[in-house]
Amino acid sequence: MPTLESGHLRFRLIGDDPPLAELTDLTSGAVWGPVPPFTLDVYSVALRRTEDRSDGVYAVTPGDGWIEVTQTVDDVLFSAEATVRFTLEAGDLVARGVAHGATHIRSRRADRLDVRAQ
Repeated sequence: MPTLESGHLRFRLIGDDPPLAELTDLTSGAVWGPVPPFTLDVYSVALRRTEDRSDGVYAVTPGDGWIEVTQTVDDVLFSAEATVRFTLEAGDLVARGVAHGATHIRSRRADRLDVRAQ
């Protein structure tokens, strides 16, 4: 699976369905993970509640200095798709969300994304 590495950090994805993220501090040897790269909090207008969705279909796209993970969730009442691009910048792991179609995505915390179907 794809790997990003800087002088001090290594970020890699392990497995396929779903992919799991692992972050290693190369200086100290500390390892965090494996954990899901992100989860979707999907607000259903019809149900009037938010659901934590870690199921769905995942696609991993490696690039030059980045890795994108796309999660697609299809349900009877809604569908949501979110892409997060991971990079290593100035010694930090950076995750940026990307919106798709009629789905709005915004960051609530560094490790959670809030997706609201419109």
